[in-house]
Amino acid sequence: MISHLVYASKRGINCSVEEIEKILLSSTQNNLLLDITGCLLYTDYKFIQYLEGDFYEIKNLFEKLKLDSRHENLVLIAMGSSKNRLFPNWQMGCKPISNDEVMFNSNITEAEKNIYNSIINGKEEKSKKIFGIIQKLFYSKV
Repeated sequence: MISHLVYASKRGINCSVEEIEKILLSSTQNNLLLDITGCLLYTDYKFIQYLEGDFYEIKNLFEKLKLDSRHENLVLIAMGSSKNRLFPNWQMGCKPISNDEVMFNSNITEAEKNIYNSIINGKEEKSKKIFGIIQKLFYSKV
């Protein structure tokens, strides 16, 4: 079984695009060693990160991320497990998303849009659909 978690946070005022590139570089290197995959989605003001791998590894990583000054107000949105990874080939995919409206390539229901709004606003989400929505967000047009 693969464990996964999603969190949202407020992007730090001093977290530039260059800092995000540093996050991506270190994540790619470190996550390969820990067998963690996932994606980082970001706006001008927010981060949404999806992590998947061994339960203890992603839980420890989440604890370390809470101390990172490039963001604040981390909120665990969802945690669960599955048989397969959503992002098996990405030690850390990274993509900017719109502050306002996301154009999805796939069909998305009104309920899924509401879940997306919960995610972007840092609210805990109990729906299991959240993981598929993260995947749709990553592969959507912005």
